[in-house]
Amino acid sequence: MDVPNRWNSTYDLLATALPLKEDFSRLQRIDKQYKFNPPESEWEVAKIVHECLQIFYDATRHFSGLPATTVASEASFSIGGRVNDESWACLLPDVVEALVLLIMRHHQKLKR
Repeated sequence: MDVPNRWNSTYDLLATALPLKEDFSRLQRIDKQYKFNPPESEWEVAKIVHECLQIFYDATRHFSGLPATTVASEASFSIGGRVNDESWACLLPDVVEALVLLIMRHHQKLKR
């Protein structure tokens, strides 16, 4: 489901997984062979990344008037259905990492 250069697939994955956090823990308690429950630190990062991507999701929905899909986001940056620049239709991992760091710093400042 997750694709390295499509932010919306990461957003969808996190939007689905985050509400199930307690279910992952419950499954681990019930089934001792279950080894895929992320540690709390990863859940926290997932929550922050999701909050960051929520901004892009909302903006895409606002500007396109359509659900935030790869097609809609590409169409937002295209003329005649052709993407002008492929980089406009994707969010590269380095950009996501930089955004996460900025948001984490902002959260830390708010806690003070």
